[in-house]
Amino acid sequence: MSGLLRIHWAIAPQTAPRPLINCNRCGTVRAYCSSGKFRVNANGKRIDVWLIYRC
Repeated sequence: MSGLLRIHWAIAPQTAPRPLINCNRCGTVRAYCSSGKFRVNANGKRIDVWLIYRC
């Protein structure tokens, strides 16, 4: 048996939050929708994950 530990992550939210943000295109405050995509950034031992939203 090897000394490696393997972990499988599965992230499956039922609904994403809908923040109210001032839209630069239309100039109104709207509830943004998640695009279903996300961005991952790793720096050393730290991993950051962001949801991508659109108007």
